[in-house]
Amino acid sequence: MRLLDLLNLSLMQFFSPAKVQSIRENLAASEVAKKDEQAHKEDAKLQHTILKEQKEADIIQQRMEQEAAHQATKQQKEMNKAARAAQWQIDKELRDEKKAQEQKEKEE
Repeated sequence: MRLLDLLNLSLMQFFSPAKVQSIRENLAASEVAKKDEQAHKEDAKLQHTILKEQKEADIIQQRMEQEAAHQATKQQKEMNKAARAAQWQIDKELRDEKKAQEQKEKEE
């Protein structure tokens, strides 16, 4: 809604105070709506950024947990391998000792 008639600029125009007030209120409401829309857009953009950063943090956390689980599994395998090697060595020594005992008994 405009105050001036653009087709008849040469004619004298009079404006009622109510019409002027109405135009001012409409302009103010339009400005408020524009600012609200801009604030809403900025808020949506901020929410999107926060969500994106949260997803990235979750992915990093998940990768760290997977790496920790992988390291724990690897360490457990190494410990099991060392335990098997130690048990094998003990069994070998027992077999060798038993063999030596049997050899000694044969000689007597």
